[in-house]
Amino acid sequence: MSRQTIDHTKFTLVIHGPDPSGYHGCAGLVDDRVIVPTRVEITGDPLRGATPDTVALTDGIRSLLATRGQAWKPCTGPCGLGCWSSRSPVTENLLVVVAGHGAPSAALEHEVAQWLDCGFGAIGVVDELDNPQVVLPARMRTLVALRYRASVTETAEEIVDLVLLAGEERRAFISYAHTDGRDLAQDVFESLAAHRFEVYLDRFRTPPSTDFVERIDDELRDKAMVVVVETSASVASTWVLQEVLTAKRRGYGLMAVNVGGRPRHPEISDWRRLSLPLYDDAAVCAAVERHHRAAVIDQRRRRAHAVRLGLRLAIRNAGSSSTVDEDRDRFNLVGSAREYSVLSSFRPGGLREARRIAEYGEEAGRRPVLYCPRPTRPESRQDVDWLDGRTPVAVIPDGRLLRGAAKMVRGTL
Repeated sequence: MSRQTIDHTKFTLVIHGPDPSGYHGCAGLVDDRVIVPTRVEITGDPLRGATPDTVALTDGIRSLLATRGQAWKPCTGPCGLGCWSSRSPVTENLLVVVAGHGAPSAALEHEVAQWLDCGFGAIGVVDELDNPQVVLPARMRTLVALRYRASVTETAEEIVDLVLLAGEERRAFISYAHTDGRDLAQDVFESLAAHRFEVYLDRFRTPPSTDFVERIDDELRDKAMVVVVETSASVASTWVLQEVLTAKRRGYGLMAVNVGGRPRHPEISDWRRLSLPLYDDAAVCAAVERHHRAAVIDQRRRRAHAVRLGLRLAIRNAGSSSTVDEDRDRFNLVGSAREYSVLSSFRPGGLREARRIAEYGEEAGRRPVLYCPRPTRPESRQDVDWLDGRTPVAVIPDGRLLRGAAKMVRGTL
């Protein structure tokens, strides 16, 4: 690990945990491609000190994240609840508690209580033979726990997803041709579903109708990526072509699964393709997970860039003295008649983002604004209908960003 001195506030991701010598150190990445800046604290029972399990999990998580091409650097800023991330309202803080095989000590109960009282997240890691209601601190017994069989490092991938995606669900849309791809599409569906993906698979594709086309459009908007099952029929399918082009046009994740040397879709590049001689559950899931992570992060960053440019253009056009204050993944319009705090979502509704921005926006005295797509079907809009002029949260739908930004500069949104 490089010993280069760096301003600890520049880190976007830090992992605090023990090394093989037992020393609890904090290592970080600068400008890492995460959705929101994140700090992960890995701990066991303080009375036991560093254990082989906490050391292994810390190393496993750092190793997985290191495959992204950056070198870890030591973070020498304050630790614990004094960390830079503890003071930022838009930073994720995740406490990972590696449970022992017995009841937790009072020291661990106190540490977890302090963490949760700050409003931070926590997740337990438990041997599948142990009862979480016994081995985890009392405040964590209503929270989801990760289970492992042979090694605690089995949970590292799931924790990395929590870190990189900031709680975003894994979502995928399977595109295929019914005539010769049904069985393979079902295999992909079952593999992804078993790996905690929310998957849309149209098993009964009906003749085109307004409602069906809108339904597919809604499903595409709601999923982070499209997985194409390549077969002779899917390469020639108008349906599949439209789904592929929609994914490319909107910047969704896109990858193809090709088993047995089937024809390749001409609109999908080779780097987006997984070619296998026989179907391999683990290989498919690993490839989809990799593309999905990149897709979610890229979509969030593109939308944030659009918000930044939209606000700056509106300020310039209005000749306003307002400024845009960037606070991690949030954009604050300050110095106008009314101040706003803007966050974007690439999902229709974006209810999680709306709640986050509402909580912070009210504290800062700014009206929170959510920039997100609207669902296509009227019956699907009920989850965003409450976001109107009577709520604390304003909403700007896709395609109306410049108009909404102009209203914010005037203080009328």
